[in-house]
Amino acid sequence: MWKDSFDGNTINDKWVAAVNRAGNPRPPANWEVENGALTGRWPTWGSQHLLVEYPYPEYTAQVRCRINEVIQQSSDNGLGIIFRSYGLGRIMPDRGVVTFYGFGIGPTPSPGRAGIWYSGALAGQRGVLAASAASFPINVGQWYTMKLVVEGNRFRGYVDDELVCDAQDDKYSGSYVGPYMSLYVDTSFDDFVVTDQIGDLSASAVDANGKLSVTWGGMKAR
Repeated sequence: MWKDSFDGNTINDKWVAAVNRAGNPRPPANWEVENGALTGRWPTWGSQHLLVEYPYPEYTAQVRCRINEVIQQSSDNGLGIIFRSYGLGRIMPDRGVVTFYGFGIGPTPSPGRAGIWYSGALAGQRGVLAASAASFPINVGQWYTMKLVVEGNRFRGYVDDELVCDAQDDKYSGSYVGPYMSLYVDTSFDDFVVTDQIGDLSASAVDANGKLSVTWGGMKAR
């Protein structure tokens, strides 16, 4: 089990940044740790991924996240968790393309939905695997807890402990997982945790900042 509560002044060196963008590769946006949270500011190209390698085929990942501002309305506005990513555009590095699955929420189209999708390196390799059956408001400035359970080829996505997406697929098997932000939004993330215990986040965790073991129950209150 591994977690990062982003309490330090710098980003832990286990994280790697990637950009998902068709066309020439560009450097990632500046991720910063501010006031005990990870912030990502509006990039000018592609979705931005901050990834950590986690070499277990099955796991549970969770993060608290918030959209701070919507710079421009887009159907792709959102943030959430990237999983089973190959990381760093390794499939087509000359185009800056990252192959991955994603679980995200966004304020558009109003009043907001959650979804699980896939995105591959080649044209046409992108599609929605599952979307929330009902719409629910995704409010700018509000913290949400997103949890993703990866069990075999089944993916379950939760928002504030509510199951909102359930999907199955077997295209990708990359070993990177982490938060992402889309174009046209400013975001914050906190209390990222990943464990090989399916659906269980209560065990002790090794903190990314080199602290003593802590429990999920002892993380920062909302």
